[in-house]
Amino acid sequence: MAVAHELGFEAECVQSRSTDHPYLVLKVPETLSQDKRVCGWLTVYYAGVEAEKALYGSYTGDGTGEIGDLAHEFHLDETNFHQGFHTAKTQQNTKNCKQLEAEKMADEPRDNAAQAANNEEAAHNLPYPLFFFRAIDREGVTRFIDVMKHEDGFTVGETATGAPRLGQCVETVYEGPGGVTHHVYRNYGKYRTSAARQAMEHFAFNRLSQVTEMAKTLNISQALPTWKLIFEELGCPTVTAKPSS
Repeated sequence: MAVAHELGFEAECVQSRSTDHPYLVLKVPETLSQDKRVCGWLTVYYAGVEAEKALYGSYTGDGTGEIGDLAHEFHLDETNFHQGFHTAKTQQNTKNCKQLEAEKMADEPRDNAAQAANNEEAAHNLPYPLFFFRAIDREGVTRFIDVMKHEDGFTVGETATGAPRLGQCVETVYEGPGGVTHHVYRNYGKYRTSAARQAMEHFAFNRLSQVTEMAKTLNISQALPTWKLIFEELGCPTVTAKPSS
């Protein structure tokens, strides 16, 4: 109906008395030239054929079988009717191609976003075994330590905010929005032990007490809730932080 109205025709959708399918009643103004009437009507007709294919999934023809009947109905020359049909079909195909291209261009940002989300999800599910511990330092401050498994041992790290370093380490500052420091991560090095708990005990000696295991995770996705809990206990805002440049 929208296509018919755009072409200047009067259109009404009526429910069939004999079937459940609706049909289109179309009034073609006599003031329009024959060529325009033919081409315009068939543009609407062809659009209807495509809509029926999509809706019912059973239409396999292209509408050419009804050309003779339509020519008789509209008292038009059949040759002109065939020509108008093919012109209308070409115009509709061109319109469909342009619409598909526009839809494709509109979908590209969504596709890129989806791909990025898929890549991030895949990265989060890669093997990344971590053991999280909570402990108390000599000043009575709670510390959050994670121990990561490697082929030749375990590395010990700490997530902190204002607490002093527990020893020699490589420290990375993570920033939130506006360049404000969110937290720091400290890598205290590797311990060549056979178990994560042993590595933690070696590191905690003369540094930490009341060591308690918080969680054991196999990948980033599993670790995220524990890190969220750590950030909450450290008083960090729940924002996305990244290493400072």
